Amino acid sequence: MTVYVLNEERLYEQADVQVKTGTVRSVYFPGLAIDMPELFR
Repeated sequence: MTVYVLNEERLYEQADVQVKTGTVRSVYFPGLAIDMPELFR
């Protein structure tokens, strides 16, 4: 999973990458996290 964020120049930049392991966390929503093993189970 690749997470992108919109920067100050209104361009998307890559914020996070996870591949079936780890946890992806939201930059804009504190506390929002996706557990990759749970997602692909």
